Amino acid sequence: MVRLVALDMDGTLLNSRLEISEANRKAIALACENGARIVLCSGRPIKGLVRYIEELGLYNDEEFLIGFNGALVVQAKSKKRVYEQGMSGKDAKVLARTASEIGANCIIHFADHAMTPVENFYSTLEATVNGIPLVIGDPETIDDHATVMKVLFLDYEHILEGYLPRIPEAIRQKHELVRTAPFFLEFLDKGLSKYSALSALARELGIGNEEVMAIGDSENDYEMIKYSGVGVAMGNAADEIKKAAKLVTRTEDEDGVAYALNKVMNLGMEEFKGG
Repeated sequence: MVRLVALDMDGTLLNSRLEISEANRKAIALACENGARIVLCSGRPIKGLVRYIEELGLYNDEEFLIGFNGALVVQAKSKKRVYEQGMSGKDAKVLARTASEIGANCIIHFADHAMTPVENFYSTLEATVNGIPLVIGDPETIDDHATVMKVLFLDYEHILEGYLPRIPEAIRQKHELVRTAPFFLEFLDKGLSKYSALSALARELGIGNEEVMAIGDSENDYEMIKYSGVGVAMGNAADEIKKAAKLVTRTEDEDGVAYALNKVMNLGMEEFKGG
């Protein structure tokens, strides 16, 4: 029995128009009626997830939000923290200096706002899309003991591509690296992933791993798809992600989330009869 459903956002729950389809909304409602709890699980900040949980009619404290690729887990409505694994302000400053050295801009994400040394197209886009305050300031002013959710390098693809082979071993040893878009390179605390946060949440709720269903499409979904009880890859996922999954569903523009929920939880949706 599926008791907890983790849903990635971009390329999974959201279609290519960044909308939640009617079929996906219906399937999620039916899954809840059948005893499942929903957790939106994204690289986005928590504030960037709230409008979607509201749209699903699940803005309550029975459902949860996992933001920053697993760095923070909160109850959907109260925002009470269930799990947190950030990096220190000291480590974030090292990354900010590194970004400056390679000529890339960066955003330092805190739980409720972000800081960037230079406002540019990508930093403004990141803040606007997620509805977070963006402070323009010197990262060296960050307290060494502050908790930072993640550091994001944002710049032209060729700048980030040129940097990847030159990442110092000291940084690789202290951080997880996630590439979610050509112009994004994310740095997380070592050992952190969506799956580590999802596992912590499941333990908190007394839910076994075999009762967890995870649906996603990207590199940052790999662990939760591979290791959750029911790991589902979207039809638009890369082959590596599909190979890690127990089930491959339809694409984000073909109601892939609804199709998977209906198939695994036997929801009886007419839309997928015979499909």
